[in-house]
Amino acid sequence: MAEYADKPIIQSRNPVNIKLSQNKIPYSIGKYLDNSKADFSYSQLLQVAPCVRSELIGLCKKQDTKELSNVETEESNNTSCRGIIKIFDDRHWAVLDTGAARSVMSTALMKEIGLEVDSESYQTVITADGTRHSTPGVVSKAHIEIANYDFP
Repeated sequence: MAEYADKPIIQSRNPVNIKLSQNKIPYSIGKYLDNSKADFSYSQLLQVAPCVRSELIGLCKKQDTKELSNVETEESNNTSCRGIIKIFDDRHWAVLDTGAARSVMSTALMKEIGLEVDSESYQTVITADGTRHSTPGVVSKAHIEIANYDFP
């Protein structure tokens, strides 16, 4: 027992129930802190709680909500691909549109070359520059040469 003489003796006590506290809910410091109001300033709170400070800054930022009624875009610098073609051995400048479903020419060029409409077809064609044109018909007997390739 001499070796334990320097160490303190731990004693446990059972809580004593008194008549005054028999019908009461046991005390909880957590419930007390949850229901009590802290007595400090907002500046003290913002200093010790960075997450509260960030949330408050986010709430104070001005929100500009604007309705979008019109969208404008700058004109693009796209240009049409132009090249020289031959129609019946006469050279002409033309817009080369590889994605076009049909090859088209102006009525003035058709008359200048001496072509006539073979079959009437009133279609609307959207040309490479995006404009819509009505066609008087189809010309099928125009011999065209592009880059030394013949298109009868």
